[in-house]
Amino acid sequence: GRTFERTIPISKYADNEPEISATANGAPASFDQKPITYHSRTMVPMRAVFEALGSSVSWDGSEQSATGTKGTDTVTVS
Repeated sequence: GRTFERTIPISKYADNEPEISATANGAPASFDQKPITYHSRTMVPMRAVFEALGSSVSWDGSEQSATGTKGTDTVTVS
C-alpha cells in the first residue's frame, strides 16, 4: 500500500519551532502552507497529502470538508 510519513526534528529551544518535513511514497512532500505542531499534534495541509498520494481533491465550502478520491477509495475530512 501507499504510505505517508512525517519527520519532526527535536529542538531544545522552546521558542524555536522545529522544521517539519514529510515524505509520501519515499518522495519529499511539499506544502503551500507550513505544517505546524499544535497541542502536541502535527497538522499538515490535507490537499498536499491527498495529491502526494495520487488522489483527486475537492472542497465543499458549505460543509467545510475536503474529499480525496482515488479509484474507488474516498476519504472525507471535516
